[in-house]
Amino acid sequence: MPLLEDHIARVARYASGKAAAAEGLVDLLEAGNQPGQRALVYRNSGMMACVEALRSNYRCVAGVMGDQFFASEARGFVSESPPMRRTLVGYGADFPEYLRRSPACSDLPWLADLACLDQGWLRAHLAADAEPVAAEDLQKLPEETLLETYFGLHPSLQIVHTSWALSDLWQALYQGHVPQQAVQIAETESVFTFWRQQHEVQMAEHSGGLHAMLTAIGSGQSLEQACSRALEHSPGADISLLVGVMLSSGWLINHAKEGE
Repeated sequence: MPLLEDHIARVARYASGKAAAAEGLVDLLEAGNQPGQRALVYRNSGMMACVEALRSNYRCVAGVMGDQFFASEARGFVSESPPMRRTLVGYGADFPEYLRRSPACSDLPWLADLACLDQGWLRAHLAADAEPVAAEDLQKLPEETLLETYFGLHPSLQIVHTSWALSDLWQALYQGHVPQQAVQIAETESVFTFWRQQHEVQMAEHSGGLHAMLTAIGSGQSLEQACSRALEHSPGADISLLVGVMLSSGWLINHAKEGE
C-alpha cells in the first residue's frame, strides 16, 4: 500500500475507534508528526459530535440525567456503537437498550423507557409525509362499504410501549421543566402514540381498545375487523369515538376496498 494511502487508512481506523493509538498512530505521535496530532483532534471532535447528536435526539433523557451523567453514558454508547452513516440525523437507535443494561442506570429502571419516548418523538419528526384521510370523504360512503375499507397508517405514527407511567415526566421535560427533586414513577404498562400533524409532533397516551384498532389496521385488516379487535380487547368501547380520534388526528391514509 502506498505511504499516503497507508497513512489515511491508519488515521481512519483510529478516528473511528477501531484501532488504539498503540496499534495505529503511536509512531506518528511520538515523532510529533502533525497528521497524527490532527487525528487526535478529529477523533475527539467526532466523539463530541456524536454525544451532542445523542443529546439532541434524547433531550428529555439528557435533561433528567444532567450534563455529566448523560455525557458519560453517551460516550460509552458511542464507543460501543459508532455511527455507520455519514449523517448523525437519527443517530442512536440502540441508545435506549444501552441505558437499559448500563450498571450506572440501574437505580433508574424507567430511564430506558423514557429514552424510548424520546425516540418515538424523533421518529415521528423524521418520518415521511402522507395525505391523511378526510372525515368528510368517508361520510359519503355507505356504512357497509366503510366497514369493508382497508386503511394504512400515517408514516409518522409511532406506537411506544413502556412499563412505567412516564407521561407527566416526559411532557414536563419536553417543555423544559427539569424536576428539582427525586421523582416517583409508578410501574405500570402504558401505550403512547407520537405523530406529526400540521408539521408539529403530537404525543398522547391511549387506551387498549384504540391500540388494538391501530394494530389491526397496521397489520392489513379492514375497519370492521379492527373494530372487532377493539371490542375483544375492551368490551363496550365506543367505536365511533375511536374512529373519530383516528380521523381527527390524521392517522389513517390510503383507504381502499380489498382487491382494488
